[in-house]
Amino acid sequence: SIVPKEDAVRNARLKVLRKRLEQHFQKYFWDLCAVGDANKDGNIDLEEWLDVMNDIIRGLKDKNEFPEWYEGLHKALYRATEFLDERSATKDEFASMLISWDIDEAAAEKAYDFITDHGKKPMDYNLFSEFMKKFFLNEIPNHPLNLGLDK
Repeated sequence: SIVPKEDAVRNARLKVLRKRLEQHFQKYFWDLCAVGDANKDGNIDLEEWLDVMNDIIRGLKDKNEFPEWYEGLHKALYRATEFLDERSATKDEFASMLISWDIDEAAAEKAYDFITDHGKKPMDYNLFSEFMKKFFLNEIPNHPLNLGLDK
């Protein structure tokens, strides 16, 4: 059967977007490898990974920003999620994204309520980035920002 022209145009656009997303992920993967493989053996072992994460947290504490390559990874992850409105993700959409990262649904919903002030602030990329920064810097036990990972 012949695909209607409108669907063909939309499908072509989606293919381009998927290809760009794939290229972005590849770029951030290679950036991570360049940063993380300190001894240049072609592998990132646990110690090297922890060093990368410590550098990220140190940068957050000093400048309140992620390294460019890591911020780009967060942008790609956020944009890879199919929100009805990227400028205002719903609680269900946010929870679905975090569930795909193996985060408990109830913990994701609590985090959404906390960071959006119970829906008063729209969950856009800027708020998501703020959420990720607070996630890395938070040291309060049982806090919603911990996503239940400290239990």
